[in-house]
Amino acid sequence: MNMPEVEPVVYFEHHLAEPGRPLKVETCGYMLGEKFTYRWKTDSKELETTEDCYIPDEGDLEQFITVTVSSDFHEDQTARVYCSRLPVLYLNTENGEAIDSREISKAAEVMLQGAGETAAYYYEGTAEVRGRGNTSWEEAKKPYKLKLAVRDGLLGMDMSKNWVLLANYNNSSLMRNKLFYDLAADMELDAPESFWVDLILNGEYAGNYQLCEQIDFGTVINLKEGILLELDEYYDEEMKFRSSKNQPLMLHKPVSDEQGKEAVLVVEKFINVFEQAIDAPDFYVEYQGRQVHYSDLFDMDSLARYWVVNELFYNCDFMRKSVWFYIDPLGKAFMGPVWDNDWSSGNPPCEDWDRWATLWFDAEAQKEQWYRSLIKDPAFRKKAREVYWAYRDHIGEIAGEDGAIDRNYWLLYEAALSNDRLWKYGDGYEADVTLLRNWLTSRVEWLDRQFATEESLAESLLCPKTAWSEI
Repeated sequence: MNMPEVEPVVYFEHHLAEPGRPLKVETCGYMLGEKFTYRWKTDSKELETTEDCYIPDEGDLEQFITVTVSSDFHEDQTARVYCSRLPVLYLNTENGEAIDSREISKAAEVMLQGAGETAAYYYEGTAEVRGRGNTSWEEAKKPYKLKLAVRDGLLGMDMSKNWVLLANYNNSSLMRNKLFYDLAADMELDAPESFWVDLILNGEYAGNYQLCEQIDFGTVINLKEGILLELDEYYDEEMKFRSSKNQPLMLHKPVSDEQGKEAVLVVEKFINVFEQAIDAPDFYVEYQGRQVHYSDLFDMDSLARYWVVNELFYNCDFMRKSVWFYIDPLGKAFMGPVWDNDWSSGNPPCEDWDRWATLWFDAEAQKEQWYRSLIKDPAFRKKAREVYWAYRDHIGEIAGEDGAIDRNYWLLYEAALSNDRLWKYGDGYEADVTLLRNWLTSRVEWLDRQFATEESLAESLLCPKTAWSEI
């Protein structure tokens, strides 16, 4: 009986290619004793080594390393891997099809190799991938949504099938969203965990992306169930309503028609009562046969923390787009998880560091936004001031010497410059990092003065020198 001939295969012992770590070639399907020769190259040069192992150096970063294996009796075979300080995500759609729709998913094979602190992590599987986002989908560099066939905790994050690849196209520092998420998590708000990855799409380098957990119960939100809502001026979900203050609110969970329609009715009444309370002279309103304060309906800590972190970054989409909150099984609402911080912290049109986002930005959804009422309550201002000073060290560390921006600058350096070569936005990575660091330094100095005393905060919020409506 003749055994079927096995096709020869060349592959790397592991898929981690980073400076100083040996990269060894393995072979399979060749004849016993067959001799090999090895030719190595990167995208920019031929390499001198002719061995079955190569040790990348700094000059190989953000390039493909390719080895061609020649043998006595078989055609040449090649293997290729991308060299980076960051995890590398290889995404290959079926037949190399383009990902050109937010509605139609494409079948794909996924391989994810960790790096640095996640170097031991490796994943292979299948998935469906499609586009995502609203304004961001119209940009040159596209964001994506990934749905794995089988749940996994990518790079050590929470187990899930659903993942997001943020493009960060108009954010040349690549940092604004991650700094926002990480600070929110430090402040005990719900926030997605994320990692920067280099994306290799259908064999071609596609830029640097931020691999994020998708907002949901059981992952970003540490509850098994509840009612998940989003305030967003796009107002494009099936289950939705406008509140008494004209806030565009959409229901994401529960998702079934019957449960969803019932939940919309309950939540609409709940939100309208909350809005009555924040506009009441004493911030109390009658609800279910008793007098309740707005903080009986919405958790005061989350209201204050959510406000402080958005004001720190001067997020122009604050209370306009991608504003998530949820109601727990006991019937109390919580702000968060945080999401979407591209247009913020010095990134035009968010250059001002000496204004309140709450008072300055005045899109339709923001004209009657909740925080314009909440800042009139001395109890809310007191809580916000307590939050600010409780987390002041975390806030100041971001732009401080050897702080988060400095650490991320070097971690991202080669990957960000490579991303610039493909997707340069504005003045590019280095200029935007400098802008971000300087802007946050000025912002924190200004906020320190506003939060100095209860009186200074009240004067700053209730008697602002300039508001949008006065221009």
